[in-house]
Amino acid sequence: MHPQSNYPHRQRNIRFGLNYVPSKNWWYCWNDWQRDQIAADLDAIAALGADHVRVMALWPWFQPNPLTVSAAHLRRLGELLDEAAARGLDVLVAPLTGWLSGYTFLPPWVADGGKVFQAAAQPGIRGYFAALLNELSGRENFLGFDVGNEINCLAPFAMPAADGDAWAARLAAWLRPRLHGRWLVNGVDHAPWLTGRTFSTEHLVTTYDAAAVHAWPLFTSCLTRGALDDAPALRIGAFLTHLVRHQQRRYNVSAPVWIQEFGCSELWGDAAAREQYLRASVANAARAGATWFTWWCSHEIDRAYQFDPLEYDLGLLTTDNRPKPLAAVWREVVAAHADAHYPPEPIYAGFPADFTPAMTQVFPPAQYLEQNLATTTWAVFERYYQSF
Repeated sequence: MHPQSNYPHRQRNIRFGLNYVPSKNWWYCWNDWQRDQIAADLDAIAALGADHVRVMALWPWFQPNPLTVSAAHLRRLGELLDEAAARGLDVLVAPLTGWLSGYTFLPPWVADGGKVFQAAAQPGIRGYFAALLNELSGRENFLGFDVGNEINCLAPFAMPAADGDAWAARLAAWLRPRLHGRWLVNGVDHAPWLTGRTFSTEHLVTTYDAAAVHAWPLFTSCLTRGALDDAPALRIGAFLTHLVRHQQRRYNVSAPVWIQEFGCSELWGDAAAREQYLRASVANAARAGATWFTWWCSHEIDRAYQFDPLEYDLGLLTTDNRPKPLAAVWREVVAAHADAHYPPEPIYAGFPADFTPAMTQVFPPAQYLEQNLATTTWAVFERYYQSF
């Protein structure tokens, strides 16, 4: 166990962290483990003022068979938490990382993404979480679990939210008594919040210890309505915060709002626009009531690997751990907001009392931007951002 004094940032009014992307070998590093390199990455992350990291345990490598969890990978994850603890960093672990950076990562026993949500998969999934808990529970800086990274992306397009809710509720009910106060969150992307697909907003605000929202300017469709430094992109995090708070009020619950992913590619705007996006996104969402911010991401991706071009430059640090210009802005933002106290703005009045996100027109899955625009949520969002 690590003494509380190692974690002064836990006293912050607003928590700031990074989605960790290792500088060498991306998350393929789980299979080519270099602890010294992980330690160097975490040194650089801590130097940016981060107090936590979100870590992806790539599912097929940790659990290649429903009855087998890799002892080597569990040990490596434990070592990562130990290195993070030495730097005062809390760690949120995402075990069901079946979707990440544009690729799916599924073990062969659920190679069809829809099988993840079948009852037959639950015993194997529970065994995986049990093995992780056995490795991590004694570590002071183990913040808890994110069920998985944007697992809604794995669900069949036509799967009703009621089915997703039931599946996740069963897993949460099994996990809750075993977490002993650690957090459980569900890091979905924007789609359930905007479209009502896969998980309902009722489930997302009543089941977890924080409401996680992913406020990307591109994937939410904001960049179809303006530039990176225009109101839609600068206000999407704040709007989603208002939406969460509205749903929390509707269902009489309370929990922190966590902007768990937000970021910007150099393909989306020049340096000035990216700086404005970072500064304004945090300021707007903090005033709306968000209290956790986790930027995507820590490090660039080595171009030796094939990814969508927008993925390579999202990090604040280069692959040799040098801070990029936006890293200085990040440090300023952390310094400006971490100890600030913002009484939350009144919840945006444009939501009907019984507001439920829904799609008003169904598009093929590939037309994800059009889907966002054809929702009851987007109609409210348009009125919201046009008011500024």
